[in-house]
Amino acid sequence: SMKYSCSCLVFYWGVTGTYESLSTHNFVISSDYDANLRSIFDGSEIRQPSIYLHIPSQTEPDMAPAGQSAFYALLPISELGTAQYEWNEQTVKLYRDKVLDALSALPELEHLRENIVMERMFTPEDFEREFHAYRGATFGLQPTLRQSNHWRPQAKAKHCEGLYFTGSSTHPGAGVPIVMQSGKICAEELMRDEEGTL
Repeated sequence: SMKYSCSCLVFYWGVTGTYESLSTHNFVISSDYDANLRSIFDGSEIRQPSIYLHIPSQTEPDMAPAGQSAFYALLPISELGTAQYEWNEQTVKLYRDKVLDALSALPELEHLRENIVMERMFTPEDFEREFHAYRGATFGLQPTLRQSNHWRPQAKAKHCEGLYFTGSSTHPGAGVPIVMQSGKICAEELMRDEEGTL
């Protein structure tokens, strides 16, 4: 009965060349942002995606060999329970092409496709399998009012002694610093129950 956040399709690229006109953090916002968000949460095909492009080698040159760049392109996408499509080679190609089309419109990236020398990607299925993100929802539960604060799953199970929870879908929520706080809250609950024996 709980609602989950979106998932992500992430591409890690090693790219020939350096791109001085681009920032470390770049955003391509869909020209129809409302439709983009609707598609993410109703599971339909995303026609015009919004993309986050991180180029860590802009500020940390050691992240890529000399004369090359490290790219991280993230496309917010439907989680597996909502998606109205299967994750297969055809789906990956469809969205890879959409990401590359959008990024190729940025200054200096007209030849991005030809300049990619290394690629690794993570699909929603990868997030589910490798990181145990339920339905590939990379940010856990949606941060809606009815799924926040005391309505969000807490660190200690109410009806099962000795069962504790931590992570992005538990109180206080998603994001690395907040998930670390979740771990701290969980550890405190456990130590309180064990009366300091840990």
